[in-house]
Amino acid sequence: MKLKKLLAVLLAVVFVFSIMPMGLALGINTEIYGEDDLRVVSGKQVETYALNSFSGNVMGEISDLMISEVTASFSHAGKDFNFKISKFNMDTKNGRNIAGANYYTGSVGSLVCNIIELNDAYCIQVFDRSKSIIGRQNDSTNNFTIVSGKGVAEQKSLLSNAIKTEIEKVEANMREENMRAESRASLRVYISTWNLPGIITGASAEGWCTTTYRGGDMYIVSSLSYVVMYNWPSDGVSLWYDYMNSVWAWGTPVWPSSAYTTVSGSWSVPSRGAFVAEATASIIVQGFPLMWTSYDVSSIY
Repeated sequence: MKLKKLLAVLLAVVFVFSIMPMGLALGINTEIYGEDDLRVVSGKQVETYALNSFSGNVMGEISDLMISEVTASFSHAGKDFNFKISKFNMDTKNGRNIAGANYYTGSVGSLVCNIIELNDAYCIQVFDRSKSIIGRQNDSTNNFTIVSGKGVAEQKSLLSNAIKTEIEKVEANMREENMRAESRASLRVYISTWNLPGIITGASAEGWCTTTYRGGDMYIVSSLSYVVMYNWPSDGVSLWYDYMNSVWAWGTPVWPSSAYTTVSGSWSVPSRGAFVAEATASIIVQGFPLMWTSYDVSSIY
């Protein structure tokens, strides 16, 4: 009789845990998103931090990050972010890439969310595509990077420093490359993030255009062309009427062809405009994936 009672108690305990949400069983406050497979819950089990996407400075800890195969949600700077995301195959034919990563992307309005998952650690890049690079730099509420994974607290300073260091390294390499390059176009912008140690993903974006002075501070921009390769959907080339105030004129599509592409038409752009190429890179730092955007900006002249 005692044995039967003991078995009954054990079966009851197993039943309770089988119907209990995973986060609750772990002692973590969670929400369940339908039938999604909950992948990351920040809190007691996983450390998560928000970094400035340009300086790398640690902006604070995030305690409510949740990622599934189709959703990503978190709060930052007093604002809630909820993205529907989809997994995609990144072209990594370079041959030097670290294998085993998963890639996700999603958007809400002009806000883009790019995610790398590697070895149960995550890096998330959030930015406002409607803003110019300088506009993103001035808006850290909507433009930031998240690093998440067990043990990331011990490495957050290293990850923070790596963002700024790697951006500066890529920009220095590109300055030398652009000085050597010859172009028949009036303006050329080019950024490449391939030549990096510990690379997970790299990309390149290159654009050309002709400018013709029309008097005052106005120029006609025409004969625009570009090549974008191995890219995240947010990478590409863009033209801005007003760079400081993020007034957009033209940009490559979300999934541009990797072939050389010409663009018809012309634009009347003042000298405060800009021609921009941007490309996302990701590397592994002490076992954690880290991503950022590098860029090349040309004034209109």
